[in-house]
Amino acid sequence: MTTEHTPVPWRRRRPNGHKPMDVDAYLVYASGRRGEVPVAMVTYTGHEDANAAFIVTACNSHDALVAACRAAYQCDHNKPYPAEVLGKLGAALAKAEPPQTTAAATAKVN
Repeated sequence: MTTEHTPVPWRRRRPNGHKPMDVDAYLVYASGRRGEVPVAMVTYTGHEDANAAFIVTACNSHDALVAACRAAYQCDHNKPYPAEVLGKLGAALAKAEPPQTTAAATAKVN
């Protein structure tokens, strides 16, 4: 068994444009040695699309979040974070967070 996951980016879509097994489902795909292969199926929740999107976003942003956290952790915590570390943190968060509407972003700030 390997400890490495299938490389990103991962994607989501309905399998072949239809419902497998007569249920609402989305498949999460990754690029493997044999091309694009399904790695997960999301069903029976009533939120299949959103849950599949969450899985894809989490997987695709994982490495950037770990790298940004590692950079922040290695900083001198008695000084402000360097601009390079803040840039990594901001980019990782932007990749991990779903897009927000202007109203939602404004409400979050206020």
